[in-house]
Amino acid sequence: MDFLTNIFSTIGKYADTIGAIGQGVTAVQSYLEQRRAEKQTQQANDAMMKAAQTEAELAKQDAVQKAESARRDAARVRSQQVASYLKSGITLDGSPMLIANETTDQGNRNAANILTNADYSSRAMILRAEGNKQSVKKADIWGTAFDVLGSASKASTAWDKAKKGG
Repeated sequence: MDFLTNIFSTIGKYADTIGAIGQGVTAVQSYLEQRRAEKQTQQANDAMMKAAQTEAELAKQDAVQKAESARRDAARVRSQQVASYLKSGITLDGSPMLIANETTDQGNRNAANILTNADYSSRAMILRAEGNKQSVKKADIWGTAFDVLGSASKASTAWDKAKKGG
């Protein structure tokens, strides 16, 4: 029985030391868990940004095709206008030529608007992705270090106190 009494007495005497060491271990575990979570968050953010960049690039490619289609449509309408004028005996100088040229200009403006809107859209996609990223918490290495050092200091103080019988 004296043996158990001695064990429990010793454990009681060093309880503060054991508790302080436990706090230090917990601080280190917390730091390691925080680093793991940061890495996972960063990987998710990277994947989200890559998806947004891909979507933006596809939107631009689609806009290039739509712009080219707008130019072709304008050229087709202009050709129909010119053919119609010539068929009816109207010469292409003066107002008829201005109208035909305006059709081409309008097609070019439509194409430019399509490309500009796609550019704005793709930029907005990227900005939204950046804004929606989970903020990656930086490891509070100093806070963790102070927690560990504080625990070590507490353990040392408790050890000295226990050795002195206090």
